[in-house]
Amino acid sequence: MSTLINVEDVMRLAFTAEEGCRGHVVSELDIYVAECRYLVPVIGRALYNKLLEGEYGELMEGYVAPALAAWVRYIVEPFLAARCWDGHLPATGASLVEIERVVMQCRKRIAEALTRRLVRHLDEVEYVEYNIEDSSLNRCSIDGGIVQIR
Repeated sequence: MSTLINVEDVMRLAFTAEEGCRGHVVSELDIYVAECRYLVPVIGRALYNKLLEGEYGELMEGYVAPALAAWVRYIVEPFLAARCWDGHLPATGASLVEIERVVMQCRKRIAEALTRRLVRHLDEVEYVEYNIEDSSLNRCSIDGGIVQIR
């Protein structure tokens, strides 16, 4: 299975050294799922295929890879919490479920922001394979509880 980025890329872009996570927390399947679920609906199959062929290196490195890595992190985050939890809760008194919910919301916001940054770039720079009307983000989005239709 070919993916746009590899496990090492995800670890470099979406994790910090202080977190102490190793590559085994992310799999190639996680990357593939993130591509299918969160990237292809936004950039379209034609541009995705060109990226798989190695075209548009600057687009890949500067925009696609960071957004995709953030979505992979969002997908694996619940598993990380389960693997890393030592049974102690922070002094805030919040439950593990509450902490998990907040972390997931933050991870999703980061991934969404990077995806919007990617789409803004695609809207500004002409890529033959990209069709602005095919992008799911160019149809409707919800920002801060406000529905925006383009």
